[in-house]
Amino acid sequence: MTTKVALCVDARPWWAGENAVRLSDLPRLLPPLPNGRRVSSASTYRWSLAGLQGVRLRRFRVGSTWCTTTEELARWQRELTLRAGGDA
Repeated sequence: MTTKVALCVDARPWWAGENAVRLSDLPRLLPPLPNGRRVSSASTYRWSLAGLQGVRLRRFRVGSTWCTTTEELARWQRELTLRAGGDA
């Protein structure tokens, strides 16, 4: 008698098939602040650790480097916009 087991969990990580970017490179993808300066890379690490306004930027590790994806950045920005009452 053989038993078939259905897998309910996708074994691929959430970032599979997305465009990876190092957290340290993330400021180059963001618009400048009102004072013309770029967001600091320390801010991108903080967003991935503590979050911003209750929304945490997901990250993953590649060797000794923390990364996220451009798609995750867009999802994170959309969630922040919605929480602020904007249209996403």
